[in-house]
Amino acid sequence: MGEQPHRRTTRVLLKVPIEVSGTGADGQPFQEKTSTLMVDGHGAQILLKSLPQAGERVTITNLRSRKSCPFLVVRRVSKSLSQEGEWAVECLQPGTSFWGIHFPAPEPPSPAVSEPATPGIDKPKAPPAAEPEGIEALLACGQCGSQELTRLTIEQYRTLGREASLERECMKCGAVTDWTYSYVSPGDEIPAASLPAAPHRGSKGGIERRKSKRLSVKLPVRIRWDDGREEVTKTEDLSKTGVCFVSETKMNVGDIIRVTVGFGGPGRHTELRGRVVRTQPVAGTNRTLYGVHMEESS
Repeated sequence: MGEQPHRRTTRVLLKVPIEVSGTGADGQPFQEKTSTLMVDGHGAQILLKSLPQAGERVTITNLRSRKSCPFLVVRRVSKSLSQEGEWAVECLQPGTSFWGIHFPAPEPPSPAVSEPATPGIDKPKAPPAAEPEGIEALLACGQCGSQELTRLTIEQYRTLGREASLERECMKCGAVTDWTYSYVSPGDEIPAASLPAAPHRGSKGGIERRKSKRLSVKLPVRIRWDDGREEVTKTEDLSKTGVCFVSETKMNVGDIIRVTVGFGGPGRHTELRGRVVRTQPVAGTNRTLYGVHMEESS
């Protein structure tokens, strides 16, 4: 699931119980029950104590659906924070909805329209077309339960916020049905090694360890540091107590940042104080996935 110049499908942070079987680097067969960390339409990042060989095939069984599928071991993820190894794997039978989620193919970029050249005059290159404004979200059909990662317009996103459901066509039902946000697995509690040592206001003995329902929603998020630096990226998921996002900026567990999530002009959203509680390198990139626990308004 290495990062491509144009990612084929969007990843979703999702913990799916799986069983992996194959041959290790020592030539011995192995079979291990574990889970995914994130999935997309072409692969996954998984936890694995066994040591497979990069470039070899393994068989992964989704323990929820009991479906099995061959995967290619792409690479071991460097700088893993978990006790197990973390591996990027690519599905060798894409399009099978192995994870129980429909990942639509991304729309191809619009071709640039070139103007005829004028002899002796070098025209500046036109900037790349801006990505259309929208929100990627994991939704579920209220009738059949099908899950789909879809791109919402801002108006559709606001409708979901007001009415808690959105009418759209379901390919499985063959009709227009009500769709709602699909909660993803809450995953692991914050590991003790990732918790900052100093307690913060409103907690007893440190950050409260809890599991919260998470929404896989790609919203703009502004990160601000006390030294004046700012960065705008997108959320990977949200819960009542925290947010995950990917950034190229180096941060450490315990760092304090200011976070503003969502669309809108100045004064439309509240800036919150957050503490970095988890860092996770993204395979094949120079970027890192950060988990931030929201503490208080600024």
